[in-house]
Amino acid sequence: MIASPMAFLRKQRVRRCFPLQLEVQYQCPEAHSVRGVGKTIDIGSHEVRFTTQHCLYQGQQINLGLDWPVLLDETCPLKLHISGTIVGSQSGAASVKIRSYEFRTRRTLALCAGEA
Repeated sequence: MIASPMAFLRKQRVRRCFPLQLEVQYQCPEAHSVRGVGKTIDIGSHEVRFTTQHCLYQGQQINLGLDWPVLLDETCPLKLHISGTIVGSQSGAASVKIRSYEFRTRRTLALCAGEA
């Protein structure tokens, strides 16, 4: 039995990107002099698009750091660390396929908990 085109489309996973503009710091580990800052354009579960200060190249490995807008336990600021590969680039912007990510606190837990 062949499904209708509409049924087929409904079964496709939709990858949503959220238009978050967050400060991003980036570094290409293979090219130590390539470090910069920008702003995210949008973020999805598999990809991040952001503005760049450098010309980045498809296939380059990259590390990103984003100041996350939500607090841990409503008190502690977080940073999202992403490692990935440049999958698209144009003048002033790039897309990164996310290989791994990790949330980290931006201060020590003692300071976050108010135990200074």
